[in-house]
Amino acid sequence: MQARNPTMCYDSINDWVYWYGAISGLVKYDFRNQTWSNSSTVGMAGYEEGFSVVGQGVFVPIFGQDGIIIFLGGDSPTSQDWKMASSLQPMSQITIFDVSSGQSYSQPATGTSIPVSRVSFCAVGVGASDNSTWEIFMYGGKRTSSINHPLDPKTLPDLSAIYILTLPAFEWFKAPVDVTNRLDHQREVMGSRQMLSIGGIIENNVTHKDPWADGLGILDMTEVAWKTEDDPHAAPYTPSSIIKEHYQDSTKHYPKSWGNPALEFIFRASRNISNVAQNNTASPKASPKDTLADPTKVPSAANEPPEQKSTHSTPNTNTVVGVTIGSAIALVFCLIIVLWKKSAHARSFITKRLAFLRLSTPTPKHNSSVSNLTEPQLVEKDGFPIWEVDGKDRHLEMDAGFRAEMSGQHGVSELQNTSPMERRFSGYVMANGSLVELPI
Repeated sequence: MQARNPTMCYDSINDWVYWYGAISGLVKYDFRNQTWSNSSTVGMAGYEEGFSVVGQGVFVPIFGQDGIIIFLGGDSPTSQDWKMASSLQPMSQITIFDVSSGQSYSQPATGTSIPVSRVSFCAVGVGASDNSTWEIFMYGGKRTSSINHPLDPKTLPDLSAIYILTLPAFEWFKAPVDVTNRLDHQREVMGSRQMLSIGGIIENNVTHKDPWADGLGILDMTEVAWKTEDDPHAAPYTPSSIIKEHYQDSTKHYPKSWGNPALEFIFRASRNISNVAQNNTASPKASPKDTLADPTKVPSAANEPPEQKSTHSTPNTNTVVGVTIGSAIALVFCLIIVLWKKSAHARSFITKRLAFLRLSTPTPKHNSSVSNLTEPQLVEKDGFPIWEVDGKDRHLEMDAGFRAEMSGQHGVSELQNTSPMERRFSGYVMANGSLVELPI
């Protein structure tokens, strides 16, 4: 939210001419569509006139639906006619921009060591591996409007220190390490825990020699200590001891008061805070305030609070997926058991039915009488019971009197001299000169 404007400043010592100015608006670039857009920042929380100059903006991906941007320090002039360090933004007031809704909020920050307001400083952000906290490291800056102007000895130690803003507590901490002040420098995160400081002006004096080789300084953000060499194999970032000690108290996970109920909703609905104490493993019990009714319903206006709250926590995506997969596996297993039992029942039914047919089918004598039958004998073959009649009744010859003939118009049908077993399986038997159908 800053740009050059035809307002000239002249440095008589170095014979330099500076062109300073400010414009309002938030510029956005869409990498997917490769398009630029500009939205108004008039009325933006903390920058009501829409101007913000020589401050810092840090993207925080773990809060909000699409992340948030934290704006720190700098100037907030009331017009384009701007003079550096004339309207410093206090570090006790943090501006939060919600990327998803496009709304901005202002949140008070607390701490025993709140840094003084400043311009031309650097800041980087890094998060814990479990996404429970996000820390913003700030270093350097000045409080004067011109180059080569001596810095105030009273604020110089503060401008030379490392400050840490931890979220979601919105608490400031001063790191127990100092270094030479610098301003107008750049910064980058190397790996997951090292901050690289690049160049800059030493103590607001361009004639001062940089004590760092090639103007490069490396800060280990876990140890909060300056290093002389890069460590490409450094372990992942974990919050420093002073941050861990703060979050050991479960009542300090969030600010005591929120600048806006909708802002509270964004932070509480985004995640359940984990305990980042000694081993960063134990999780505190979530209080009713740690959960909200529906995290998908982010308020659309800055002054619109969530409609309702609930003590039910938001289900974790991994939990939902795990329960769904487990339920599907259990359902498939139950179906397999049911089908197996039905198949076994069907095989048993067919076996018993065949045995019944063989037992219930009588074998007629040579005199075609079905009342005098021989009791069948049980024989086993290949593990299945087979009933057979006595040998003397095995064959039956039918005499001519039993032959049935149909009229010529329907053709002639003759019973073949088949064995009783074949007739038995056909479902018919000859009894008393008539065809009798056996039950199947």
